[in-house]
Amino acid sequence: MAWQVCEDLGVEPREVLFVGDRIESDLDCARAAGCVPWLVLTGVSSEIPDGVLGSATLAGVLGYLANS
Repeated sequence: MAWQVCEDLGVEPREVLFVGDRIESDLDCARAAGCVPWLVLTGVSSEIPDGVLGSATLAGVLGYLANS
């Protein structure tokens, strides 16, 4: 599904920051599509795995994007 959204929007998956709070579904989908996975620690997941960007809040995501 994620690759289809990228195609519809005309962007490369590697340019997409895919934000989710579940490793097993959200981040696996991001990786499979070639997107950059970002884990938000909402309580569903409590640790950020290696190779994944992340923060405890959506503000952390916005801060990352502002500095990119």
